Amino acid sequence: MINVLDNYIGKRIGFVGAGISNMPILELFIENGIEVSLRDKKNEENIQGIKQLKEKGLKFFSGNEYLDGIYEDVLFLSPAFRPDLPQFIEAKNRGVEITTELEEFFKFCPCTT
Repeated sequence: MINVLDNYIGKRIGFVGAGISNMPILELFIENGIEVSLRDKKNEENIQGIKQLKEKGLKFFSGNEYLDGIYEDVLFLSPAFRPDLPQFIEAKNRGVEITTELEEFFKFCPCTT
């Protein structure tokens, strides 16, 4: 059986958007020792559970500059984010993989899609 998380070990994984779609997978990555960051315009007080995740090693970027300085190897976008924002295009040109949970699921799904 393939452990999908093995594909992310040794990589810096980022998530954009602290909504319903990203948080469970973000927690799964942290619990498996993968370096994770979260970028969201909302501040820490408006994101449930963020303090506990930071204690486990989560790097958190917030405020108006939350998309500045993207350094991650793989960046998961929430469904609400357009991949054609200038910050994402610049990151992709530097080699950052821009993806979503759904795209990653289909990469590893053994069924016909």
